[in-house]
Amino acid sequence: GGLTGSARLTREQEIERRARELLRRCGLNETLGFSMLCPADLERLQCPTDAPERQLLGLSNPQSAEAVALRTTLLPALLSACAYNQSRRVRDIALYELNRVFFPRAEGELPEEPLRVAGALTGSPWTAGWNLPEECAEVDFFWLKGLIEQFLRELGLGADFRPGEHPTFAPEGCAEV
Repeated sequence: GGLTGSARLTREQEIERRARELLRRCGLNETLGFSMLCPADLERLQCPTDAPERQLLGLSNPQSAEAVALRTTLLPALLSACAYNQSRRVRDIALYELNRVFFPRAEGELPEEPLRVAGALTGSPWTAGWNLPEECAEVDFFWLKGLIEQFLRELGLGADFRPGEHPTFAPEGCAEV
């Protein structure tokens, strides 16, 4: 027998499942960060004071003095996972997180919980580099752009890339998709 109507995945769940599968096929490993955020993380990311990530939803009973709000970005936890690996001399890193972030709504309303994806790659994308030209030995902006194009194409989406600016990223390595 097949699935009953109540056991079927919603369209969003189907897309989320497909996205995770595609990211794994692109060579990325999933990481899961905590749902809490330290405001100091936004300082380290150099988020402007008017950035959407600064619209924090405070916790009424935080588990620590630092993690006092729900996350508005996946980047701090993702970068922390990269730092953890690099401190253990893991040079080649390919991580992603596909999860929800949280933004406050009007008083008394439940928070907005959009699904976001973030990725981080360092080092070599190849398991062996013995016969590669020097310029192919390390991931770079264009490697990541190609990965994003492939990911979106597999989801049946097109995308335009144009130069972008964000204080967290190097000017020559930032694009709006």
